[in-house]
Amino acid sequence: MNFQMLDFLDKIVVQDFESDSALLTKEGVLTSNGQMVLNKVNLMTGAYTSNLADGILEADMDLEEVVTHMESLQEQNQYMGIYYFLLYLFAALEMDIPYLFMQLPIHTQVLQYYIHELISDLKDCSMDQGD
Repeated sequence: MNFQMLDFLDKIVVQDFESDSALLTKEGVLTSNGQMVLNKVNLMTGAYTSNLADGILEADMDLEEVVTHMESLQEQNQYMGIYYFLLYLFAALEMDIPYLFMQLPIHTQVLQYYIHELISDLKDCSMDQGD
């Protein structure tokens, strides 16, 4: 049973996201006045990108196609679509969901920047793979 996902679904049902904002602040992703800390978000994506890229490649998926799909959704401002795509991808690859990933939707700017950085990092991994 995926308890992270169950907790997330429970929060959606009861609309209790206050603790997510507090956790993002406690972990340094947000300042006390709610501003995003870019370096922290960048560290979050960088810490997980290579594992995700490796998982995609081990599953015989085309990393470039995954990146292209995410970029297409990003161009349409479909950030929650990318978020749910990533949740399904983590589940399909049987990977742990990255720490604080479940809290990202509470803050739109953090979610968008996280996804932007993740796509950029995955593109770099894809280019490295091509070399």
